[in-house]
Amino acid sequence: MALKQRHVHCTIDVLAPEWSLALIECMPEVRKAIVMPFGHGKFDFKGRKALGKKLRSECYDQAIVLPNSWKSALIPYFANIPKRTGYIGEARWGLLNDARKLDKKRLTKTVQRFVALANNPDDQIPAIPQPRLLINPASVDTAKSTFDLGESDSKVLGLCPGAEYGPAKRWPEQHYA
Repeated sequence: MALKQRHVHCTIDVLAPEWSLALIECMPEVRKAIVMPFGHGKFDFKGRKALGKKLRSECYDQAIVLPNSWKSALIPYFANIPKRTGYIGEARWGLLNDARKLDKKRLTKTVQRFVALANNPDDQIPAIPQPRLLINPASVDTAKSTFDLGESDSKVLGLCPGAEYGPAKRWPEQHYA
């Protein structure tokens, strides 16, 4: 949303894990989602190089690399994307050519850090847009049927308490009550 606010006519594609594609497809700002075929912690240099070369045909102007790992910056580098933006992270000089130093005292929230990458490095702390998703009514009906929620128009809250990377990023059980 921040990119679209700043560059109204930009085209946004997202390279992300397959499990997140359903969510990305509900984001009206995103043209397409591209499956990131490498699991968490998988290096696969040759695979990343091949995917980067495959993405060259898209002629992207900029890549914004959200993860701080060295390996996450390889695909945009091999895709020959002219502007590769991200935080310095794991000594990614050369892979990122718009490398930014993260000031955790100024940008205290992850969402601020990610939105800041859509702006110039010296801009003020960015305003965080209110998230919005376009939901297909047929999907709502399918979910109601799947989870036996009936035909009620009452609101439903869904929680996903898991975490892909272990308990360190999981909200503790005792905090739910």
